[in-house]
Amino acid sequence: MAFAAFKAYKTAKKYLGEFFAKEGYKLAISLVNENLMYLGINKKLLILSGECLVIYGNMHDNSYGKLNEVKLMETISRLDEALKINSEYLQRGRDLSFQMETYGIYA
Repeated sequence: MAFAAFKAYKTAKKYLGEFFAKEGYKLAISLVNENLMYLGINKKLLILSGECLVIYGNMHDNSYGKLNEVKLMETISRLDEALKINSEYLQRGRDLSFQMETYGIYA
């Protein structure tokens, strides 16, 4: 009877180790594929901030002053939306990283 209990304990311990590793790596793959890839590929923040700087630099031209002001406000609005989206991806990445720590994977 004691041998059967010991054997069951060893089997359960092996199963739990495999389960934790599998679940942890699922989270790690999700972190990379769904969050970090988006942040690495999508350079929208850089592009929009560059556009803002160009428009702002051209605002001294009085003939297009009002037009440049409107374009700048529109670009800042798009930049703000892109920042919110990137912030959501970063937060999801932090959450996944925290969940991975419960499985012993530190990222």
